[in-house]
Amino acid sequence: MSSNNDPVAIPMIERNLNDLPGMDTSGPKTLTGEAVLSFHNISYRETVQSGFPFRKKTWVIERLSNIRLLDVLAARKDPRGLSGDILINGKPRPANFQCTSGYVPQNDMVMRTVTVRENVEFSAALRIPTYVTRHEKRNRISEVLELLHLDGESNVKPRSKELRKRTSIAMELVAEHPILFLDDPTMDLDLRTTTDVISVLRRMSMRGRTIIFSINQPPYSIFRFFDSLTLVASGKVMFHGPAQEALEYFTSAGYNYDSHNNPADFFLDIINGGFSAILDTEEDGHEDDKYKELSGRQHQVTENLSNMYTQSSLYSEMRTQLVSLLEEQNAERSPALEDVTCVTPFWHQLWWIICRSFNNIQGFSWDTAIQLTVREAINQGMDEELERDEKVFLLGEEVAQYDGAYKVSRGLWKKYGDKRIIDTPISEMGFAGIAVGAAMAGLRPICEFMTFNFSMQAIDQVINSAAKTYYMSAGLQPVPIVFRGPNGASAGVAAQHSQCFAAWYGHCPGLKVVSPWNSEDAKGLIKSAIRDDNPVVMLENELMYGVAFELPTEAQSKDFLIPIGKAKIERQGPAFNFLDAPAVRVTGADVPMPYAKILEDNSIPQVKDIIFAVKKTLNV
Repeated sequence: MSSNNDPVAIPMIERNLNDLPGMDTSGPKTLTGEAVLSFHNISYRETVQSGFPFRKKTWVIERLSNIRLLDVLAARKDPRGLSGDILINGKPRPANFQCTSGYVPQNDMVMRTVTVRENVEFSAALRIPTYVTRHEKRNRISEVLELLHLDGESNVKPRSKELRKRTSIAMELVAEHPILFLDDPTMDLDLRTTTDVISVLRRMSMRGRTIIFSINQPPYSIFRFFDSLTLVASGKVMFHGPAQEALEYFTSAGYNYDSHNNPADFFLDIINGGFSAILDTEEDGHEDDKYKELSGRQHQVTENLSNMYTQSSLYSEMRTQLVSLLEEQNAERSPALEDVTCVTPFWHQLWWIICRSFNNIQGFSWDTAIQLTVREAINQGMDEELERDEKVFLLGEEVAQYDGAYKVSRGLWKKYGDKRIIDTPISEMGFAGIAVGAAMAGLRPICEFMTFNFSMQAIDQVINSAAKTYYMSAGLQPVPIVFRGPNGASAGVAAQHSQCFAAWYGHCPGLKVVSPWNSEDAKGLIKSAIRDDNPVVMLENELMYGVAFELPTEAQSKDFLIPIGKAKIERQGPAFNFLDAPAVRVTGADVPMPYAKILEDNSIPQVKDIIFAVKKTLNV
């Protein structure tokens, strides 16, 4: 791994680690004052085994990836492979830098056999000083859980990817280290949860903590929160400075920006030299030539962008700021950086690890059922059908490179490629018509609407082209297509995106309509819908995407299907009881959906509303 010979600095204003009464930042166990993290001409050598046993070969990692760079800066790599300087306040990092900084890995290390709260309590026990009282620790844990909207799930075991990710972040936030590194904190999160997490991180940064993270293709709604942006390619810095000035920086250099484009995508396209255009125009059968051309163009683009940055005013200002800060820190260095030690003693940590091991054994489930969110179940069902039948493909807005607006198609594009996971323009009528035509030609498309509110733009294709063709031909002309996406009310989407279309589509001849409620339903119904020769509308609830359910052993099989139109008997019983009473409507209030949490709760049916209706019916 290597970087420019020129330094890059990330200013960090550090605060009280604990924000609690009685915590003294001048003590030897805290970092104090303002700090600057800078790295100078760093490279990293990695030793890997190759050839005969015990024979090793050393590779120099020349191309700088954001993940490896983050690991190196956070001292998560063997320091023996590092050359160059990584400095804090102009001084080398302390050997125990890991004890004074937080790090959230991309692949979580959360224990799935204990609850969310127990995971966070374990982290707090090891990383908050022992002189902090239990009451203060509990308050801090509760505050972090509330910040990440985990307070309602604190007693749940984190078995879904989404819940594990948020728990991992909570375990680091509770330590309140002044510097926090995160390896793609938005991975496995839907757009709403991603926004919540980034908002929390931003609030933490505004309170004085430094947040440094890598991220893969952030949408604009996330990008706009960034304060500082560093773009790196092939071991060279392409840009470093205020994130909101990056767009003007590249456009002033002559790069054309489409106002409808996401700035983050625009930057990546510049750094990659517009590779997508080459790939689209190349003919098959020239893979070697294509690779050479791409490699050559990448090298040229990297050199040009690197030179452009070193000659820019941003670079000059950064150099000036860095020199002044380093001179100031050299004159007034705090010995705290040298004296930092882990905040809890060894025997205290050992005791908590032993206790956790017992809790882990007690919480281990010997049942073969697994926990799976509704989102993961739909993804798994589509994945299995794409693998089983090459005629199956998925198309829709942002379903490929962005993994779908709600991350339901995560990973499918990387596995199956552009020909089977297809990003479409924002034209529901157009891509729905293409999907219907493909179904009539013998393929089995899955047509995703970002929300079923947008299906109104394609209603002619759904009803007149798909449903009526199958219905009027008495089934002689199959139209094996699945229209799927989120439907109905959700949080923070107002009236425009809150409409439920179950009654609409449920009364259209030629359509089958399914609406899963748990993970078993979701997986079994999406697989049955894809195999059905009828047009099938699958209405999914956005609020249920992140909810985890147990998936029984039989549902884990690739052959598992739920027949459409056949009820499942959850539990056998000797009798059937019914109430001789009028039906009571418990649906949304007859007002437009507001854009506020407190008003949403009054508009969408709540548990208390259902209980009230039951009691009213029974005259209780």
